[in-house]
Amino acid sequence: MKKILIISQQSNKSGAARFLLNIFSEIKEDPNIELQFILNQYQESAKEFTDKFNTKYFILDRFKVTRYFKYRVKLYDDLKTLWFRKIVKNFNPDLIYINTVAYNPLSKYIVENDFKYILHVHETDGTLIRSKHAAYIEKLIKKAFLVIGCAKYVSQFIVSNYKARNVKTIHEAINVDRFANGKLVSFKKLNGFSEKNQIIGVTGTPQKRKGTDIFIKAAIRFNQQNPDNNFLFIWLGGTTKSNDNKFYKKCLYILKESGYNNILLLNQIDRVEDFYKDLDLFIIPSREDPFPLSMLEAMYFKVPVIGAKVSGIPEALDDNCGELFKSEDIEGLTELFEKFVNDRPRFLKNSENAYIKFVNNYTVKKISPELKKVLLA
Repeated sequence: MKKILIISQQSNKSGAARFLLNIFSEIKEDPNIELQFILNQYQESAKEFTDKFNTKYFILDRFKVTRYFKYRVKLYDDLKTLWFRKIVKNFNPDLIYINTVAYNPLSKYIVENDFKYILHVHETDGTLIRSKHAAYIEKLIKKAFLVIGCAKYVSQFIVSNYKARNVKTIHEAINVDRFANGKLVSFKKLNGFSEKNQIIGVTGTPQKRKGTDIFIKAAIRFNQQNPDNNFLFIWLGGTTKSNDNKFYKKCLYILKESGYNNILLLNQIDRVEDFYKDLDLFIIPSREDPFPLSMLEAMYFKVPVIGAKVSGIPEALDDNCGELFKSEDIEGLTELFEKFVNDRPRFLKNSENAYIKFVNNYTVKKISPELKKVLLA
């Protein structure tokens, strides 16, 4: 029996957290493995972790009144470290798996005390280099027994920038079984849209890194060039809390100034499959995005995809599986909207190719054996 302790920085709907829920649901069935999950943050998906796995979290993280002190009082981290140290001692793991490079007192304790750990990196470029914890990240990477990159691009970036020697690529994956529960509901009908409307959409938290402003500006440009179009441009994602920032407010200002009411920023929904089923075209307008799970979801639902030529996105969309544009090129993205209108069969053919590529490469059934082999090595 191999005992593996897993540190998750987040327990929200982010790609890194979803990866754990997707992949380890398969791995936990192996009788030769005992898993202990530790959540650094208690967020909206925490219950899903506690329902599926043996999961612990620092009790003070659960309450808003105590979370207030999390980033303000050093004593908070000290207490959390003492709590975590006791768990590590009692569980006595053979291996520790750290999911993401994000700074937290749990991973910091592991690095400083020379435990054997695998580091799974779901970040790249500026998120690593320009982080205020860049020195910690470098130490975390260099001391890891093995570094896993979530895309070939990420692995190459780690080797080039940190001179890491033991690096392996294991791509992100999604569990399509979660889309099999329940009857599909019309997203258009639920939101009062006409069935005649076509939807060009994005899923994910609105962020500068994700290119929310790029999507909005391209939609505005398309509207200006095609005043009588029947398209809805919808960014689906985020919450009231995550949207409370200057960048999101800037995006709202751009929308208001444009005067167009067919460009919408909507909060996340539980059944994202309803959205994909009504989508005509999916966009990944990111400035940086290692290997987005939303891209894989669109591929699974056979929605044609346009993606920015950055990070690991081309790895999935090459081989005639999608269209690429230069990141931040508003005109280039707008031109691809036009091409979709004028040559839809080409985009639909790409979506068929993408579905085949997804099934062959990016399902939980495909990826979980690769990670399990690494964990048991």
